[in-house]
Amino acid sequence: MKKRHRKFDIKKIHEDHPSEDNVAEGKNIMKPSKRSRSKRDLKNWQEALIQEGGEDWKAVRDKGFEGSKPEEAKRELIKHIRPKTANQQQYFNCIDACSLTLCTGPAGTGKTYMACGIAIEKLMANKFRKIVLTRPIVECGSNLGILPGGIAEKTDPYMAPMFDSLGDFIDRGLLTKFKEQGLIEVCPLETMRGRSFNETFMILDEAQNATRKQIKMFLTRIGIDSKVVVCGDVTQSDLKHEDKNPLLWAWDSLSHPDIAKVTLEASDVQRHGLVRYILENLKDA
Repeated sequence: MKKRHRKFDIKKIHEDHPSEDNVAEGKNIMKPSKRSRSKRDLKNWQEALIQEGGEDWKAVRDKGFEGSKPEEAKRELIKHIRPKTANQQQYFNCIDACSLTLCTGPAGTGKTYMACGIAIEKLMANKFRKIVLTRPIVECGSNLGILPGGIAEKTDPYMAPMFDSLGDFIDRGLLTKFKEQGLIEVCPLETMRGRSFNETFMILDEAQNATRKQIKMFLTRIGIDSKVVVCGDVTQSDLKHEDKNPLLWAWDSLSHPDIAKVTLEASDVQRHGLVRYILENLKDA
């Protein structure tokens, strides 16, 4: 007997059920159960919501993660990291082989993106217990003043680039779940003193805006079986340094077989084609 699939009329759903019921219906379809729904049911529901007015189905989809065990969804990568240039391949290999990797390069070369992609792949392969993201809380050119909320609300705008990168590799709802459960931790650089991170993939972004004391403090947080990536663009520092940039200071001062150093160049830029042109012609900023 031919299996029948349900068709969804979004207007009829709105007329017959309040909005909470609509969300509940979406959860029933999105969420795994003993009576599993077909992919066509899911597709029909998504298409009905899109026709009605946008991408609200994404919110419904994310609600479907509620009650799910993170271990079950932990294996689902949207895509894998793929180096596109020889220098990016070197960066990839160095992160994989060494406990500490220092990386410098202009905007758009994949310094942060690749580090985040490798970190989430290794987390989901159970190579590390968690990911720790940090960066100096420094504005670009002007002071935003005191932001409202607690530490998380104050730091989230600065951590957004790293979360954007992570969101390219796993679903946003799953990313939020990992953050809530501590599998991905945002730790402001200014609050890390005294901590030790074991079995952790640590990323320090925008390191060109850190001080020497901050970089030394961060690097001495490395615990047992941890891996660290420090990346930044020394041509875009928002702090005035009397001596050489602290990232270059660490670069020149550290030499060890388990420490790798990688320089990415304008030829490695993977953003809009204009970015390379802009970097080459706006060197004085």
